[in-house]
Amino acid sequence: MQRIAIHSVPRSGSSWLGHILNSSPEVTYKYQPLFSYELKDYLSDNSSIETIDGFFNKLFFTNDEFTNQKKELASGKAPNFNKDKARFNSV
Repeated sequence: MQRIAIHSVPRSGSSWLGHILNSSPEVTYKYQPLFSYELKDYLSDNSSIETIDGFFNKLFFTNDEFTNQKKELASGKAPNFNKDKARFNSV
């Protein structure tokens, strides 16, 4: 699995870019994971590579409402690409 992180300043189009990338069936997009309650204190300036790998693994499998944008998808504020979830669970 290749990992890509988008870092940006507010109102710069990063969410738009994230949605474009998320349109691919090969992509799992997670919205602002460091702001989710589940993951916000997971990493620090001194995190080891093992901790960072653990963060990405936890992020990939999280069911966090904020990171997965559940409300936005349900309301139509975020595009829903209806990907086959079974495909991603095999990673």
